[in-house]
Amino acid sequence: FDAIFDPYGFEDIDYGLRLKQKEYHIRLVPEARCRHISNYTFHRESHFHICNTTQRRLLCAYKHVPFVFFIGAFLPWFFLRRVIFPFFKFSLHGQFHLASAALRGAKNGAMAILKFRK
Repeated sequence: FDAIFDPYGFEDIDYGLRLKQKEYHIRLVPEARCRHISNYTFHRESHFHICNTTQRRLLCAYKHVPFVFFIGAFLPWFFLRRVIFPFFKFSLHGQFHLASAALRGAKNGAMAILKFRK
């Protein structure tokens, strides 16, 4: 897994996309089972979770989406759906720490992209 997605978030998506880019075939094996050692739910909203998933989503898209599509299609969707909407949703419910997490995640993602480009 790519360490830029550590401690968690999007490393599995990144891995699958890199396999596909190398023309490996990804198959569904219905009998296969995966057991998670730790307990986690994606609907648990915490500052850490919102900030990190926002950052990792932006970085993963930058890494794998062609630049023209990243700028023209992904970024508008991302900022509307993953930054602006959560900011207003959490603000209207008085959860300002979660509203700021969406903004901080977008800022951290942009900073990670700048580091990634070097």
